[in-house]
Formats: sequence, structure tokens, C-alpha cells
Amino acid sequence: MKAFSKYVEELRQLAKASRRPVPPGEDELPAIAAALDGGAGRALRRLVNVEDLRQQGAFFTGSELSKRAARLLGKTLDGRSVILDPACGAGDLLLACADLLPTPRRVSARLPRWEVQLHGRDVSPDFVEAARLRLALLAGRHGIIPDRAAATNRFHGVKVACGMADAAAITAATHIVLNPPFTLGIAPKGCCWASGLVNSAAVFLDSVLDVAQSGTEIVAILPDVLRSGARYRAWRREVQRRCHLRFVGLGGQFDPQTDVNIFLLHLTVRLKPKVRPTGLRAWKAPRTAQQTVKDMFNVSVGPVVDYRDPHRGQWQKFIRSKTLVPWTQLLALSTHRRFEGRLLPSPFVAVKRTSRPDDAHRAVATLVNLDAPAAVENHVLVLQPKDGSVSSCKRLMKLLADPKTSVRLNQRIRCRHLTVGVLGELPWSGQ
Repeated sequence: MKAFSKYVEELRQLAKASRRPVPPGEDELPAIAAALDGGAGRALRRLVNVEDLRQQGAFFTGSELSKRAARLLGKTLDGRSVILDPACGAGDLLLACADLLPTPRRVSARLPRWEVQLHGRDVSPDFVEAARLRLALLAGRHGIIPDRAAATNRFHGVKVACGMADAAAITAATHIVLNPPFTLGIAPKGCCWASGLVNSAAVFLDSVLDVAQSGTEIVAILPDVLRSGARYRAWRREVQRRCHLRFVGLGGQFDPQTDVNIFLLHLTVRLKPKVRPTGLRAWKAPRTAQQTVKDMFNVSVGPVVDYRDPHRGQWQKFIRSKTLVPWTQLLALSTHRRFEGRLLPSPFVAVKRTSRPDDAHRAVATLVNLDAPAAVENHVLVLQPKDGSVSSCKRLMKLLADPKTSVRLNQRIRCRHLTVGVLGELPWSGQ
């Protein structure tokens, strides 16, 4: 992230130019206000190629989201709190927490107190330097230091290091805030909840919980797939085994430029991990109906992985997601494929597996009523009525087209891929 060093130099010059705190009644320099209100994130996007940001998972937390996360800890913060952000980036979460810390009466004690309480780790030296400089600017806003330039070489608790591997820092913290990278990586050896390719945010939080002390308060900003994805059910159970769940809340889209939906998670580390944690309902939106879609339909993923499955066997009618016309009835099909696997008989409702939370309909459906069984690709979710009737399919189509269903689905899952479980849990009213 060498390009980001240009912004670090801007911060350095800004700190030198604004040596004294703003006198009462005078406005703060606009450049300082901008630097403390998402300026680092804006600079990162301006200076660094977006593909490089995605590859490294280097997206800074916006000011409003940082404040929302910090407020979850607000009532538990006091003069003895030690706050750690183990993936601090340019320090947005630390800035939000600092705003909530009590200020000692003695001016001479204010800066040392902040230095004792605020800690961060990041592998990027430029990010760490930016976090220190922004903390210095914030300290000047609070009147904590008489000279911002003198504070630019302070805040040594914010260091260049891998936060998830710094056991000493995690152990010493009473409060941990984090927005870890959302990139994909291989699950570590000995991982008890997954193998193969997993979201690195899950691994990051798991590593923190390995060494965090009993009673530690943790607030994490995480991709919604960890809350709602079937693949991470065992991860959720492991988190619940180690921690008390204080809050699970939808966060919406991470920011306008990042196509990832997130949620906020507030945890308190348990004194003793549970041997057998109870159900995972705290992670979900509440259910209000006794009958659900899965009581009336068999819900599955299309069995054809087109790029991988061999083109052998007889020619079969073949349903692709991109050729499904939404909210219509499919009576004939011109696409075919050789396939030896499972075929699906009509009638059934086909739902495109990929959609966005801001789409007009979250579950985009087509009623399939062909004269022969068809092969269906794995980008389609298939809902087969247990009574085998077209009328049940039509009632399901009506349910999926209802705007209330889209709201419910967005409460339940914010990542782009719908799942078998999420559709199956929809309340069934018979329409």
C-alpha cells in the first residue's frame, strides 16, 4: 500500500500546522474535521486500486459504522479499560472508542491515560502511522494535548504487528473492537468448525477467542455470511460455546462502494466454555409462523455443476439460472445438456440463487412445469411441492413476490447467495 503513504504525509503536515487546540468559540480546521470523519477511507480508495484493496481485504470502517460499534461498548468503558483493535487499519474504531472514554481532570494525565488505554495492531506501517496521527488530531480536539505536533511520536500502543497472533495484547485487553479482513483463505490446521476455503474474518475472531480472557467485551464487524450461511453453522456454535451473545444486529451494506453486507456482533467471553451450547436462534430473525416452506416443499440446490460435471450420458433438458424468466411459467425449454446425474420432475419453483439485498425481489422465482424431468444447474434453488401440485407452486410464487418476504429474507441473510435453509424457514401461510 505504498500509494497510501501520500496521505500519511498529508496527516503529518496537518498535525504540524495545527499545533494548538482550537480556542472556545472558534471553528476547527476543515482539514482536521475531514481527517477525523472518514478521511482515511476516502484517501485509501482514491490512492489505491480497488482490486488491490479486495485482495488484501483492506477496507476501512466508516465513521458512522465505527460509532455504532463503539456505542455497544459505551456503558462498559471507564478509566481502567484497555481497548485493542487487532486489525486497526487507520484507527477508525479506536477513534470512535476514544470519544467515549472519560477524560481525567488533570491535563497532564490525559495524554498518558489515552496511551495506556488505546492499542492497535496492523501489518501495514503506513496504516499504523495514520492511526497514530489521527489519534493525535483527536486528542487536540479534546484538549488532551497542548501541542498536536508533539503527540505525533506518541501512541506507541498502536504497533506494526499481526493482531490475531499477538497473544499478549489480546490477553491484556478488557475490550476488543475489530473489523477483520473479509478475504478467503484456508482454514488453519486443527480448526474444529471447518476445513478448506473459509472467510478469514471467521478465522480472525476464532484466533482472538483462543486467548481472550474471561469477561473481555468484544465487538466485531463481520460479513453477514458468518451469521446466516449454512457453512458457518459450526463456527456460530463454537462462538456461542465460548461467549455470551450480547447483541447480533444487521448492519446493511458495508459502504456504498463495497458490495458486502455486514452484521455487528457483541460478545462477552465466558468464564468457562459451554460443553454443549444450546440452539442458535439468537443469530436469526424471529419466526412467527408454525408452518414453514420446508414443511410444504422439498428445498434443494440444482445438482449440475456445469463447469465440472462431465458431458456424458443422454441429452437432457437443462435449466440455467440466466435463462429463467422471472415470475413466469416455464412450459418448454430449448437448452439441453448431456448429464448422468439426478433429474428433477415438474412441477417445481426455481429460484435464482444469487440476488442483492437492494433488488426489488430478493427471491426471484419461476414456475417450472415441463413435460419431462430436467437437469438443473447449481445456481438455482429448487422447491418441489410435497403434494406435487401446480397450485402449491403458484401459492409459493405469490409468497416470494410479496414485498414482506423480501424484507424478511434481508433480515435473515444479507450476503448475495440465498440458501436452502433460509428459504425453507419462510413462514407458510398458504397464501
